Amino acid sequence: MMITVAVITCRRRQMIPGKLQNLMEMILEALDNLFYSVMGKESRKYTPFLGTLFLYIWFMNLIGLVPFFKSSTSSINTTAALAITVFLYVQYTGLTRLGVWGYFHHLLGSPTDAVTWALAPINLPIHVIGELARPFSLALRLFGNITGEDILIAAFVSLGIMFMGLFGSPIGFPFQIPFILLAMLTSTIQALVFTMLSAIYFYMVMPSEEHKH
Repeated sequence: MMITVAVITCRRRQMIPGKLQNLMEMILEALDNLFYSVMGKESRKYTPFLGTLFLYIWFMNLIGLVPFFKSSTSSINTTAALAITVFLYVQYTGLTRLGVWGYFHHLLGSPTDAVTWALAPINLPIHVIGELARPFSLALRLFGNITGEDILIAAFVSLGIMFMGLFGSPIGFPFQIPFILLAMLTSTIQALVFTMLSAIYFYMVMPSEEHKH
C-alpha cells in the first residue's frame, strides 16, 4: 500500500499539487525538518532511510488496530530485523565517514590527552557493549509496546463479548474503543521514538565538526 501511494503520487506530481501530493509533501517536509533538528545539514543524506523507517513502522503499528489484522511490529522477528538494519547502517556510516582509525578512536572515547588515553582501555569495552546493546534496545522497546497494546485491546474485546452473554445483548460492549484511540497515539509515538533514536545513533558516529549546526 505504501509503495502504491508513493508510485501514484510520483507519477501524478504537478507544480500545483493535488490533495494527495500536498499531503505527502507535508509529511516529508515535517520529517525532513525533524531530522534536520537532530542531525543538521547532513540529515538530507539519511532522510530517505529514516523517513521510510518511520512510515513503515507507523503503518505497521496502525494496521494491527484494524479488525482481523495483526501488527507485524508485534513480532520480535520484524523489530529485530529493523533494529539490525539500523545498526549495520550506522556502523557502515561510522566507518565510511570517520575511516577505520577514526572509528576505532571513536570507540576509545576520542582520547586527546594523557588522562583520556589512560581511560581508553576502559572506554573501549563500554562503547562496544553500548553499540551492541542498541539494536536490542530498539527491537525490544518496539516489540514490547506494540505487543502490550494488542494484548490490552484483545482483553477488552473479550470482556465486551463476555458482557454480551452476561446481559443477553445482541452485540458486544465496545470497551476497547477508548484503548484503540489511545493505541493510535502510542503507535505514532513508538514509530517516532524508534526513528529519532536511529537518527541520534547516526549523529553520534559523524565527524565531530558536523555536530555543530
